[in-house]
Amino acid sequence: MLKKCYSGTFGDIATYKRGNMEAGGFEYLLQEFPQEFECVKPLCRTVRGVLFPHGKEGLTVGTPQDPKRLYDPILKVYDDAISLIETEQACYSK
Repeated sequence: MLKKCYSGTFGDIATYKRGNMEAGGFEYLLQEFPQEFECVKPLCRTVRGVLFPHGKEGLTVGTPQDPKRLYDPILKVYDDAISLIETEQACYSK
């Protein structure tokens, strides 16, 4: 499934990737994750929401003028995910 992300024409690749970032396509993509990565699916969904927000016109692509609009939320999402994983590991090690 992921081979289509890097093979074919530029237009084919862009169309395929955009389809994977739509809600239904993204959930289908997450099904490809091994069971060991189940815990990072919420992180992936949140990062997708930051990188590809859904507006009135559908999926929004492009880079905002102010990099902080993109990078700060991404850093927070990862920090939150790391904290959650550390908390869960602490609970299991007791």
